[in-house]
Amino acid sequence: MLSVGLTGQKSGLSETKESQVKNILSVSSTAIRDIALDEYDRMVDAAAESGTAPMKVADYLQQNPGEKPVIVIDRFEAVKKQNGNNGFIYQEIADWASNLVQLNIAHVIFITDDIGSLQVLKNSLPSHLIRRTILRDATPAVCESYVWDSLKDYPIGKFYASDEKRKASLFEAVDALGGRLFDIQMFVRRIKSGDTPAEALDGLIYQTIEELSQVFTNKDYKFTSN
Repeated sequence: MLSVGLTGQKSGLSETKESQVKNILSVSSTAIRDIALDEYDRMVDAAAESGTAPMKVADYLQQNPGEKPVIVIDRFEAVKKQNGNNGFIYQEIADWASNLVQLNIAHVIFITDDIGSLQVLKNSLPSHLIRRTILRDATPAVCESYVWDSLKDYPIGKFYASDEKRKASLFEAVDALGGRLFDIQMFVRRIKSGDTPAEALDGLIYQTIEELSQVFTNKDYKFTSN
């Protein structure tokens, strides 16, 4: 009553979690539709000024897929979390995303390591083809290109006489590191903070050893690089 008296709106304190999540997603849908039709609204205004008939909304969205927002939903784990207290939210998100696709107002991308969650998406959107892409580690050539593009504008420093020697040192460490993007980004950040490629690689290895020792053994290990 106090909330209604002060703000003119209900506080929502008596709502269930499910209804609150639905309200949040409903508001999000409205905002996403406004973004998708931002340019369309300008076209309608221009058509009104010129006295011509504007294009229908459905036709506009069909002919201009680049105007639709791209929604990325990371860590979608509907099957893994289905028995949790908040497991319902994954089904709500799947239904919400399917509604965006059916209304043709957004592109939706789900990122998950839970293969079973694909069936949840198929159940929410049975009439549409769901395209699946399996993400893998980057190839050595891609990793080398990413690292060099990220660091080529940084000063060579006292450890290298030329760009060629610097590139060789970088690529030697990258080949040993592998193709996981997170590790490559950490490697680049360490070099930008002043490490040599060898020091950055050793630092990442030592950090991993510490994390593993804390998780599995709760013991400290000393690491010595060769």
